[in-house]
Amino acid sequence: LLNEIDVIALTKPESYFKNKNLLSFTPNEVVRIAMTFDGTNYVFEKPRGFWVVKQPSGKTLSSDSDIDALVKALSEVRLAAVERDTLPEDLTPYGLDNPLAVVQVMTSKGKETGIVTVGPLKIGSPATDDDQMRFAASDARPGVYRIRQAVVDEIRETLKGVQ
Repeated sequence: LLNEIDVIALTKPESYFKNKNLLSFTPNEVVRIAMTFDGTNYVFEKPRGFWVVKQPSGKTLSSDSDIDALVKALSEVRLAAVERDTLPEDLTPYGLDNPLAVVQVMTSKGKETGIVTVGPLKIGSPATDDDQMRFAASDARPGVYRIRQAVVDEIRETLKGVQ
């Protein structure tokens, strides 16, 4: 016979046991970040060990550590909750029809493996019942999820260093 704790563990939904990463990559393998944030396109590349701004043109970074912090934050994007297990046709209620941010990360282990693209991750509106959560969708797993507002805060902080 099973005790109450075992029964609770065995009756968890399938999503409880799945990997919760919405972007999955190794931070030190990142060579490019392509992102649209609040209607502006940004591309950051690391051609020879240092981050450079490719878009918007004519811009520079105040510090490489800003992008390193962004890479770390993006590598830790995990779903906090499942809003819907499938992606609905109408993304408007989640702000994913016109997302605040769309992020793709490119990684490389070297010339022999080529470039691997991770994403895109789309970040939409704040959740109506919790302003510390935002809706998100990822090609890594179909559905609508909640992620922490802190991801958006980290992106905003990084973009302050683009001048």
